[in-house]
Amino acid sequence: MLQKMREHSQSLATKILLGLLIIVFTMFGFGAFEAFINTDPPAAKINGVKISKAQLAMETDRRKQQMLAQMGDKANPDLIDAERLRKSVLDGLVNQTILLESAKDMGLRVSDAEVDRIIKENPQFQVNGRFDLDLYRRLIANAGHTPITFRTELTNSYTVAQLTEAVRDTPFATDDEVRDIARLLVQRRDIAYLAFSPGKFEAGISISDDDVAAYYNAHLPDFMTADTVDVEYVQLSVRDLAKDAAFAPTDEQIAARYEADAKAFKPNERRQIEHILLQVNDSRTEDAAIKELAAAKDRIAHGERFEDVARKMSEDPGSSKSGGDLGFISQGALEPEFEKAAWALGVNEVSDPVRTAEGVHLIKVVAIRGDQYPPIEKMRDQIATELREQAADEKYRAKISELDQLAFETPDDLTHLAEVSQLPVQIAVGVTQTNGPAPFDTPSLRTAAFGDDVLARGFNSRVIEVDKNAYVMRVKEHRPPVERTLADVGDAIRKKLAQEAAADRAREAAAEALGRVAKGDPSAVIASDAKVDWQLVPGAVRNGQGVDREILKAAFDLPRPGDGRSVTSTDLSDGTVAVVTVTAVKDGDYGALTETERASIRAQLARRIGNEEFAGLFITLRDAASIERL
Repeated sequence: MLQKMREHSQSLATKILLGLLIIVFTMFGFGAFEAFINTDPPAAKINGVKISKAQLAMETDRRKQQMLAQMGDKANPDLIDAERLRKSVLDGLVNQTILLESAKDMGLRVSDAEVDRIIKENPQFQVNGRFDLDLYRRLIANAGHTPITFRTELTNSYTVAQLTEAVRDTPFATDDEVRDIARLLVQRRDIAYLAFSPGKFEAGISISDDDVAAYYNAHLPDFMTADTVDVEYVQLSVRDLAKDAAFAPTDEQIAARYEADAKAFKPNERRQIEHILLQVNDSRTEDAAIKELAAAKDRIAHGERFEDVARKMSEDPGSSKSGGDLGFISQGALEPEFEKAAWALGVNEVSDPVRTAEGVHLIKVVAIRGDQYPPIEKMRDQIATELREQAADEKYRAKISELDQLAFETPDDLTHLAEVSQLPVQIAVGVTQTNGPAPFDTPSLRTAAFGDDVLARGFNSRVIEVDKNAYVMRVKEHRPPVERTLADVGDAIRKKLAQEAAADRAREAAAEALGRVAKGDPSAVIASDAKVDWQLVPGAVRNGQGVDREILKAAFDLPRPGDGRSVTSTDLSDGTVAVVTVTAVKDGDYGALTETERASIRAQLARRIGNEEFAGLFITLRDAASIERL
């Protein structure tokens, strides 16, 4: 099993996933494993491995900032339960530690050389295609890391990813499992529902001034203005520096770059494929199917059109009527055996019979299409801009160092820095912790604006780099949160209370209708009394269009109806309450699925089995672990 995990950990899918993880960690940090390299007092011990209190505090703060960002411009930090958040974060760190130690016990490792390669090959840390140490240090510092903590986190993240992906990629789905799942996934149900919208119950609702005042007094924290700052800043842009005529490339340089880029270009090849499928079942063996298709190939070689043979012979209901045409396919869309054969053919060539889980195929490649690299006329301006910026990069780096020094020398003013660097002082008004005008729509700049040095102490920030732009800022004015008056928010409160009262009435009406449907009252009478119409959806599918997905989910969660109908209720996103019934169920027909649909179901099922196996492994590891929360 361990060897299989190691093999899976080297798969292309795993490497792609890990590449995405690196970008996330690089830009935002994760901090999940810094506890292993510090000596702070422990917050927990897992099999003797410590999670430090400092690590827990850092992760809790990061999670809090994420929650505030999700809450929007009117976010109020006081609404976050600090103790509950701390417990949730600690639980997550404990789980991550269990996985890391288990991966190490299984012999999964990432070498220092591999970590070096990952860091140096990450485009986020490169300038002109080469690793830039200064850029690397700045970016990880913006994410709250030192080089040591970042390497540790990266190493541990890769180690855990090897374990998770190895377990998840190992399972496969049998033909019987795929058939069973297909019967469920493409099942059809006759659905009817009553929709009780709160809007229909708003008439006659009156909210008194006393009700508004009582709500206001009970929810004062909700009516605080956002913590807001106006920020002065200077901006250094490599693009602006590159406009200097001294950095203009020659025609020869543009041509050389174009030639190099064109050679490195890798087109995404797609193939138009036709196929003939014969299923292998109780009435036909694999050998019989191969013989039939071999004879068909011989007929095609002697002049019969592939498309005509496919229409007569193929048992793929999705493509037989169109002569077996599957359209243009990229690699990764169909089963490996099928693709291996298809990608070994030239245009108009026909394969020998190919066995897959779906049956035996005869495959023809009709056309091959690849993305073409644009001509130099279309690429000239883009290449010239890139060459200008690359040529200006050295000056850009030097000026960043100059900005850092000037910001330090005059920490409480931007005037001197602006004069020496010849950069204008700009201002951004109304920046909050979760929003702001450009360029403060960037999280790292907002974080810096509300940092202790800049906000509390009034100092200039250090240089913060975002997408080849460098910034130094200071707070010009700070407007702390204050309570909004009842006069300002009274109308909004009144509207909210009226909507809540209408929603209560809608729920009550839906509950009454649900009870009557369950008792077997006539459907027409129920609808007439409720003053709503039944909406009928015969033959509904799980992901059907035109029906609210919550209604579909509720309908397909219901048990099969007996002699009458199954019934439930569900809440929709707009506040509507729906009473949903199912009167008939028809299982999906596996034989009616196309080859692509079958392959998709097989892949989904394998992923689900993999996730379940990983969840089972984790539960086993957690139950066996010695966990102390201190």
